[in-house]
Amino acid sequence: MKTNVEKYDRSNMFDIIKKFSCQIEESFNRIEKNIKINNNFKNIVFCGMGGSSIGSAFVKNIIENQVKVPMFINNDYLLPNWVDESSLLIIVSYSGNTEETVSNFNEGLKNNSSICIISSGGYLLKQAILCFAKWISSKNCFWFYVIITYVSFK
Repeated sequence: MKTNVEKYDRSNMFDIIKKFSCQIEESFNRIEKNIKINNNFKNIVFCGMGGSSIGSAFVKNIIENQVKVPMFINNDYLLPNWVDESSLLIIVSYSGNTEETVSNFNEGLKNNSSICIISSGGYLLKQAILCFAKWISSKNCFWFYVIITYVSFK
């Protein structure tokens, strides 16, 4: 079957899907190694655009009955006006350069929000390191599955 798939599967999606369980395991390892977040938040805001937002919607739908704080998915340049120092921002951008997520990051810094970045690089990952924000690199992993597994299985 793979021989037939190769003809049409130029981005190697078949192999990526076959490795999904490995990405879940890798997500556990990266999260436990890199992220220690306290749980004293009044709200959680997921920020991302397009495909980077899909994982956030998936996670929100799965955990919303277990989480005792409101969760919101933001697909805009501006954060909601109620985001403050008691908010957790999970900012997802594969490139790390998406205008809306960069805007959300900068606004979150001004609000003293707790910030976690999931990105393969770009401006956001560089700024996360410089500003001592929590971050997970999604480099060398397929972005959609990384986002779902990183955020879902923690």
